[in-house]
Amino acid sequence: MTWNYRILEHKNADGSSWFAIHEVYYNEAGTPESCSLEPCFAHGDDTEGLITDMNYMMQALNKPVLSYNQFGNK
Repeated sequence: MTWNYRILEHKNADGSSWFAIHEVYYNEAGTPESCSLEPCFAHGDDTEGLITDMNYMMQALNKPVLSYNQFGNK
């Protein structure tokens, strides 16, 4: 199983949306099948690690936005 950071759209009860970065996990066919329940935050053991993690998160900006609810989350 592989994963990467992706932007997920969350829907509010009133139909409005908000967006956050989550970890998304893929099956062997490369199809997204689950995600982290909570949005992620950048972190690292030092500033270089933090920069590396932030760069991985920035890659999510170049990928299509996914729906948080597509993973069965409410």
